[in-house]
Amino acid sequence: MGEDVHKDKMEVIFRLKELSVALLKALHERRLKELNQLMEARNRVLEEVRAMRDLPPEAVPLLREILIIERASERLAREIKKQLLETATAPPSLH
Repeated sequence: MGEDVHKDKMEVIFRLKELSVALLKALHERRLKELNQLMEARNRVLEEVRAMRDLPPEAVPLLREILIIERASERLAREIKKQLLETATAPPSLH
């Protein structure tokens, strides 16, 4: 029984990593229409991980990787937002 719970927890953590990577790729490729759907799916899985107790020790390196990916996504999202704001507020060209 304990082994099944352990396996289930690791599967959820792997799913979170996959969604985090997909979100970063979508940001990088500017597939903005997919972002909302990916973020919602990622947030649901993230809530599952947050609710977990007694995480397996092998989950720690994966969670560190996920944190790095999430930070990269946040930086990229800020850059995209800044670019979009600059584009939206730029005066029209005189060409």
